Order: sequence, then structure tokens, then C-alpha cells
Amino acid sequence: QKDLPAPPVVRDPAAEAQLRLRAAEWVRARLDEDGAGLWAMTDPSDHEFFDEDAYLEREIVRKRTLEGELQWTEVVGDRGRVRVAYLSKPIDPNMTKIAPQWTQEIESWVRVDGVWYYDLSAAR
Repeated sequence: QKDLPAPPVVRDPAAEAQLRLRAAEWVRARLDEDGAGLWAMTDPSDHEFFDEDAYLEREIVRKRTLEGELQWTEVVGDRGRVRVAYLSKPIDPNMTKIAPQWTQEIESWVRVDGVWYYDLSAAR
């Protein structure tokens, strides 16, 4: 997966603004540990292939997201990508001495009927 967005000539700036707002909601839900909110923002067509509890275990039970910073968005057609930097810390009591660490993720999104959803199938 590319680390840089596609050239501006092939991108959709208006859709990127919409995706940026939706991705900001996603980051806020992670910071708030809002499992129901996160799941509601995932692509409904992926729900039959992914277990909600297992997904939420990975996303909010095992680690605490302390900060999230949107770095860029890219939209080409009905597919989008967002690069986000997250500051996270494991929640496991045996790992309390591990300092929070920044990671960068390029998250895939899909637009369905005008609504942006986090693409679980791309996140595997």
C-alpha cells in the first residue's frame, strides 16, 4: 500500500472534505472507546465476515488510544484512504511500564450510498 496520496488530478477534493469529517468522527470514537460508534462506522457489507466482539477487543480492549491526528485524506471514486497517527498504550496490567507509542496507519474507507464507512476487509 502506498504511503502517499494519489496525485491531485485524480482525486475528489469535495469528497475528501466529507471523508475527513467522517474520519475525525472515527478518531473521536477511538479516543472515547465508543465501541458501538466504531462498529456503526464500519462497512455493513463486512459485518457478516467479522465478529463485532473480536474486532472491538482488538481496537479498544487491548490498547488505549490517547491521541489521534489526521494527516491526509485521499478519495478516488468511492474508495478513500486516510493516514492517521495514533498515540496508544497497551492496557494489559503486565505492560504498565511500556510508554505510549505513536504509530501511523493508512485506513481504507468505502463510500456506500453517499456515506463513508471504515473498510474492515481492507484492514485485515
